[in-house]
Amino acid sequence: MTGLELYSIGVAPLLGAVSVSFVVLGAVLLRNRQPPGVVPLGLSIFAAALWVGGAAGELLTAGSPDLFLFARNIKYVGVCLIPPLFLAFVARYALAKEIPAVLMVTLFVLPVVSILLVWSNPLHELMFPHPPTHPTSGGPRDPWGPWFTRVHLPVLYGMVTVAWILLGWEMVRGTTLRRAQSAVLFLGSVVPLTVNAIYVLNPEIPDLQFTSLAFAFTAVVWGWGFFRFRLFKVNSLALRAVFDAVGDAVLLVDAEDRVADANPAARRLLGVRGPGRVLGLKVAPTLEDAGLAAELPEPAAMAEMRTRDGRLLEVETHAVRNSSDSPLRGRVVVLRDVTLRRRAEEVLRESEAMMRSVIDQAPIGIVRLRPIRDETRRIRDFVCLMANPTTRRYLSPGGRTLEGRTLTEVRPPHTPLFIDTFRHVCASRDPAEFTVQVEVEPSDARWFRINAVPVADDVSVTFVDVTRERSRQMAMEAVANHDALTGLLNRRGLEEDARIILESAVRDRRETGLIYLDLDRFKPVNDRLGHYAGDEILRSFAARLMDCVRAEDLVGRVGGDEFVALIQEGDRVRVEEVAERIRAVGAEPYTVGRYQVTTPPSVGLALSPRDGTTWEELLGVADANMYRAKGRPSIN
Repeated sequence: MTGLELYSIGVAPLLGAVSVSFVVLGAVLLRNRQPPGVVPLGLSIFAAALWVGGAAGELLTAGSPDLFLFARNIKYVGVCLIPPLFLAFVARYALAKEIPAVLMVTLFVLPVVSILLVWSNPLHELMFPHPPTHPTSGGPRDPWGPWFTRVHLPVLYGMVTVAWILLGWEMVRGTTLRRAQSAVLFLGSVVPLTVNAIYVLNPEIPDLQFTSLAFAFTAVVWGWGFFRFRLFKVNSLALRAVFDAVGDAVLLVDAEDRVADANPAARRLLGVRGPGRVLGLKVAPTLEDAGLAAELPEPAAMAEMRTRDGRLLEVETHAVRNSSDSPLRGRVVVLRDVTLRRRAEEVLRESEAMMRSVIDQAPIGIVRLRPIRDETRRIRDFVCLMANPTTRRYLSPGGRTLEGRTLTEVRPPHTPLFIDTFRHVCASRDPAEFTVQVEVEPSDARWFRINAVPVADDVSVTFVDVTRERSRQMAMEAVANHDALTGLLNRRGLEEDARIILESAVRDRRETGLIYLDLDRFKPVNDRLGHYAGDEILRSFAARLMDCVRAEDLVGRVGGDEFVALIQEGDRVRVEEVAERIRAVGAEPYTVGRYQVTTPPSVGLALSPRDGTTWEELLGVADANMYRAKGRPSIN
């Protein structure tokens, strides 16, 4: 027998008991007919009995598809009738007016259509697929049909929402007793329908009758609340059915600390068979005889107790008074077995501690990044949520924490490539793996194999130091990809990163701009002042150039005095603004020894996709445009 079948056998009797309690409660309400609108409320409670009873039948009919379908149809009669009946009652109760017959009929038109569609569903499948899947099959839950999702749910939820608004209005404007009565009605209805909404809106939740189980709460709340606030005369039979159906152990204790009642769960906990064995006994010795602590918490407080066999109980008490300032009439003591929950919590804590230890001791870097989005929901950067010690050792040698800092703040080499790759991982939900060289410190360049995996809305990144595996390649690539003089990417490094970024821009239909720069008549500076002076100017211009662009833009040196800036998401206006800033800062004098040297840059622009979509196409157009704008330096 499977676990789902055992679950069905265990839960079905409980649902049956709740269904019986609703039948009794509804019968008493219809018999008394005391408050206005009690008839539709009594009928809605009968509808709830159909819902819960049908759910119990569904659980017990795994071997008979016909009986299962019949039980489901019965259940949906209750499902369709509860909202209009409940709304009819609340409108009469809150507004104190008779509902016009036309409006009353209108309320039931669509629910009745839904009932007819349920019973004829095998012919059209407008409500759900046919044949339906039994919950104990372990398979995926049946999807809803078009009428169910587009008409049935919005209409019925809308009715319940209107009823809740009317009850809320009554809670605000009514007398103290009316507010309490309205609160009971609201609380008893909001729990099962909230559970139902969560179940309906989450297809991955299995069909295990959670809404029907939540009606046990309704039975308890309404059974107690109707009696406590004199909303209806509910006889002891209905209260007893609800009281006995509660799974937690419940003791009713009078003002003299004597046991006035105990439900079956409490009697099992105390080890007695019938209620007569504990009624009238002092509660403290009774608990001690059962191996429990005699001290009960104060009302509205909570304590814990251990049973003889090691189970852990949560104990809470609630005061029973006629009013808030009246003397104490007794207490309700609830003993809830939380052994399995606490054990699961402890296992979870141990698992988390072990995982934390593994992560902290891991020789690989482990980082979790969260995307930072702009007002258009586009990812602009990533902030670090977690970084293990290995990550901090590589990316923050000075010991500064990485948590809370963005990639552009940390700004390792290839930051634009990182951001673009991680952005693609978030968008495609596909993992990405690549190997890249990172200069951990000025004299320590290492190779890392980086793996990025989407986790919810975040990105989990692991990286492994593969420097030894690529020691020869590391030395060669360091020379091949970076300009030794300025620290910028060289032509090869630019080509590799730019191709990836341009392919992504074409795929996402983003504009990109390329700015080609040449320092006008730079050669005379070298001829007159020497190559040392020329090198100083190139380094200074590279620093000025970096200040004119964003962290996600790509900058490199492609020749002696030639530079390139690839502007991501750069339309013509944006690219021209950046080019103008570069012209301005590049035209400022450089101090070389006792000389003031000016070598303003000539600038050529190319825009993708207008001028091309590849690195070679954009570079050719920008180079040609740059040569049309050549200027002359001056030396003072």
